[in-house]
Amino acid sequence: MRARQSAIVAFLVFGSGMLAGQWLGHAELTEFRAQVAEDQRLATRGAAQRLQAAQARGDVLTQQVAQHELQIQTLTKEKRDALKNTTSGRACLGPAALRVLDGAAGLRVADLPPTTGGAAAADARVATDSDLGQWALDAGAQYERCRERLDALIDWHRMPTHPEAIP
Repeated sequence: MRARQSAIVAFLVFGSGMLAGQWLGHAELTEFRAQVAEDQRLATRGAAQRLQAAQARGDVLTQQVAQHELQIQTLTKEKRDALKNTTSGRACLGPAALRVLDGAAGLRVADLPPTTGGAAAADARVATDSDLGQWALDAGAQYERCRERLDALIDWHRMPTHPEAIP
């Protein structure tokens, strides 16, 4: 009988220990799940803030590029109008020089506008001072547009990773 009582007591102690262990394990698991959920919530919130900050910074940079584009267009038009009054249409580069330049990096003679007047218009394909002036204005404007866009892209990529650090 004593052995039986000892076995029952041992069984009850063991069973109570198991129940207590399960209860503690369940409590730890519940706490762990709550912590994981909170970490995920904070990570999602942080990602959303970084995305929103990146979009806002992109919008600001896009607006700056658009403003610079307008300035480039205005300046190019002013210079183009001034060139009309300061060039004479005289030949500067003849056919041989144009053949040498054709196909150089970023150059295609076919892209030159047709000669519009002056003594050079009667000659074979030449580039006049007016042609070269217009080409230079176009090249400068294209360069500035490209530079502005690349600068904006570089600025966007240099954006701080924390939204609080963005001015």
